[in-house]
Amino acid sequence: MWRRKPAVAGSFYPSDPRKLSREIEKHLAAAGEKPLQGKLISLVAPHAGYVYSGPVAAFSYKHLIGSGVEVAVVLAPSHRARFRGASVIPSGIYETPLGDVPIDETIGARLVEKPHLGFIKEAHEAEHSLEFRCLFFRWCFRSLAWCL
Repeated sequence: MWRRKPAVAGSFYPSDPRKLSREIEKHLAAAGEKPLQGKLISLVAPHAGYVYSGPVAAFSYKHLIGSGVEVAVVLAPSHRARFRGASVIPSGIYETPLGDVPIDETIGARLVEKPHLGFIKEAHEAEHSLEFRCLFFRWCFRSLAWCL
């Protein structure tokens, strides 16, 4: 089974789970309340270090808490690998300081069969953009179907 280890823990965000949880909680608490107008279908959030993007990311992710979301399909840019289409993790574990994120094998396997989609390991190993998003998602949802 493929396991993706954290690439930027300790440099772009705290590697200690307690410190990281406190930082996420701080950003979520500071995020203002703005009720959604309608149903949440998608979400856009930044992926820079939490010192830079934490408040904006928290404002976005705060809308997910209590929303009833059951599946997260997370899209992110690739800063390290160049390829056409998108790289989808078909199965495995995405490790974070807040706990492992299991990849939904049913969704992942179906997606990698589509044209322009596949699994490019190098696209995920040192990439930070999905890693940042996973941390907020992991904190907000302990059990969720993931596709990255």
